[in-house]
Amino acid sequence: MHFSWCGLADTAKGGRVQVRHIAADGSTTTDEVVGCKIGHTLSIQTGKCAPKGCWVHREQCPKHPHATDNTWRYASWVTDSSEATCLKEAQSQHSWCGMKDGMAAVARYHGDGSATTDAVETVVRCSEGSEPSASGSCRKKGCWMIVNGGCPNHTNQKVGTQYQDKWGMDNIAAGTDPLKCKQRAFGMFNWCGMSGTQSVVTKYYGPDGTLEPTMFTADVSAHH
Repeated sequence: MHFSWCGLADTAKGGRVQVRHIAADGSTTTDEVVGCKIGHTLSIQTGKCAPKGCWVHREQCPKHPHATDNTWRYASWVTDSSEATCLKEAQSQHSWCGMKDGMAAVARYHGDGSATTDAVETVVRCSEGSEPSASGSCRKKGCWMIVNGGCPNHTNQKVGTQYQDKWGMDNIAAGTDPLKCKQRAFGMFNWCGMSGTQSVVTKYYGPDGTLEPTMFTADVSAHH
């Protein structure tokens, strides 16, 4: 922290901070030299400071303009240092910033900072639940659902808003099988205990790159 606060250069350029812990009896128990900025580590192979862990880059950040600097930031908030967790941060940043389709959020994983480790990177340009189409524009993917008119048995169920059916996609492959996506409409209709004009509509966006989904509707008439 003091290394960055002081604006010191990396060890390769001469910047160093010495941290010493003195025990209650006056003896020195720790003597540690920190020679790199936050998010960097001293490479044994090169003797220079190199990035480590997870880094993110935001092209724009409409919801949080103060966070838009178009530079790489060390993602210190990502406590799980695994590659998979880091790469998911690209989608998280895209959502957090309220980016429009086409705006880029990037996550880059540097591992432990070893000079022999190549960084792994992912770029997200579409909102969560969408992907680039054959034409390059963003299109929804998988199974999407909208519950209309209420859900009597489960009043906390989201109503009137279309959302990606992650439960169905994760548990019964509704995101890759249109019949499973259709099954989810009828399953939700029964789970909610619907009647009258209430209905559930699911839309399946297949992997063929088209923008028009296959739509299924579960209502009272479909149950007769």
